[in-house]
Amino acid sequence: METSIKVGRETAGRFWINSTVIPSIHPQVLPALSASSDVGEIEALGVIETYSVVSAITVADNAVKAASIRLIEIRLARGLGGKGFVFLTGEVGAVQAAVKASLELVTQEDLITESVVIPYPHKTIRERLWS
Repeated sequence: METSIKVGRETAGRFWINSTVIPSIHPQVLPALSASSDVGEIEALGVIETYSVVSAITVADNAVKAASIRLIEIRLARGLGGKGFVFLTGEVGAVQAAVKASLELVTQEDLITESVVIPYPHKTIRERLWS
């Protein structure tokens, strides 16, 4: 694993930002990366914006492990200047706990730019983002 990371870092050169190894990645992460998660009902919507692809994936994995939430989507880099967005849903308290746990995880590195929890968002938000 370390050799692969080293080769990737060397290949990326000045474009390398960061890397990490996530042991036992949560099963919801991969479907969220491909935007193939079932959006379903949205009770509360949590949105976390990160400075990098790696931090978005790390934040999403941590959030879904920290509280009983569903990952909706992890949007990465493309057209976002290298940033990432994590969208999650669940009961208001669970979404708040998941966002808080993720903020505590990466705030030391200043990799989260912004986060918000929207309790019971209007249906047009869901329609605009995932229709």
